[in-house]
Amino acid sequence: MPIRSHGSWPLIKALACRHVLVAALAAGVILVAGPAGASFEAGLRAYEAKDYRKAFQVWQEAARGGNAKAQHRLGQLYEAGLGVPQNFVEAHRWYNLAAADGETGALQARDALAKKMTPEQIAAAQRLAADWTPNTERAPMQPTKRVPGVPSPAKTQAGNRPRSCQEVCK
Repeated sequence: MPIRSHGSWPLIKALACRHVLVAALAAGVILVAGPAGASFEAGLRAYEAKDYRKAFQVWQEAARGGNAKAQHRLGQLYEAGLGVPQNFVEAHRWYNLAAADGETGALQARDALAKKMTPEQIAAAQRLAADWTPNTERAPMQPTKRVPGVPSPAKTQAGNRPRSCQEVCK
């Protein structure tokens, strides 16, 4: 049905669409700045207070939920041995995951760390990253109903990682 060029209907329709878009954007900002962002900030406060064990615990939960910034910070903690025993394999894994989600600096950190690792350690870290899936049971904003056409996390196989991770997790 063609839009009539006279009257105020096109203007009303355009304004309504604009309000829907603004509301959707506002909701998206609220969702992004929700609990995952808050937990990252709590980890940052603990890190700045030199409570590395607490920072690790907070970021570990956020990282398991898919927070790329927390994944990058876990890599740093593991690499330096702050709050946890130093573990290059775990550091490489978390850098890989953060890089796959576009976290700035994680790719460079992973590549620099790889120069200190054996080929066996790198292969182990890559397997860990390839097999990793976010903890969807505790992650906020999960749908409560089954969405048609979307596989459940239990049925998703490790080989179905997003393409970006398959490219980054070399």
